[in-house]
Amino acid sequence: MRSPIPGLGRVMVFLAAALVSASLAISEGWKEEGVQYGQVGTDVTLSCAGAHSSSLVQWRRAGAAALPEGSAIRHGALVLPHAGLAAAGTYSCHSEDGDLLHAVSLWLGYLPGVPFVSCRASDYENFSCSWTSSVETFLPTRYITTYRKKSLTGEEKRRNKNGHVGPCLQDPSHPGTCTVHGSEFWSSYRLNITEVNPLGSSFRLLDVTMQAI
Repeated sequence: MRSPIPGLGRVMVFLAAALVSASLAISEGWKEEGVQYGQVGTDVTLSCAGAHSSSLVQWRRAGAAALPEGSAIRHGALVLPHAGLAAAGTYSCHSEDGDLLHAVSLWLGYLPGVPFVSCRASDYENFSCSWTSSVETFLPTRYITTYRKKSLTGEEKRRNKNGHVGPCLQDPSHPGTCTVHGSEFWSSYRLNITEVNPLGSSFRLLDVTMQAI
């Protein structure tokens, strides 16, 4: 980028903050009827809705002659111990007479890892960031991208003690990128890129400082 003053350039210094974290809480927004998500390597239990705990039920797996090795039926529920990716699929439970009681599509995968993030200056008033996942989770994923202005004027501090917070706008036509518009040359910003899937979330904080040299 050129500057009207000879010898004056603009650089962006990116400092990856050490504060990164992962949450194990299951995201409420991923609940879908007939779909269950599970973590690879854990015991997964599939309930047979509509069956009484004392009733005898049969479990079947679509497209397979047998259930995964080691699986067991306990109180009408199907337990898949240490479930691997190969155990994903559609399962159904049936009454003793063979009547369908319930069917569920099981998705198996991993918790999100901390995403890799990099940023660059688009021009003197905007900067954009891009990211890639650090873990192939095999599950549907979305990203939450926000920023907080760290360097505040006296008036800004009086109005908002926590600093200005806003979205880093994502462009559907360019997945994996977001842009902060109207950034200020001498201000510092903290980006929060959060990866979310049905098992939980993980985020990276990145401090962005723009300086004239």
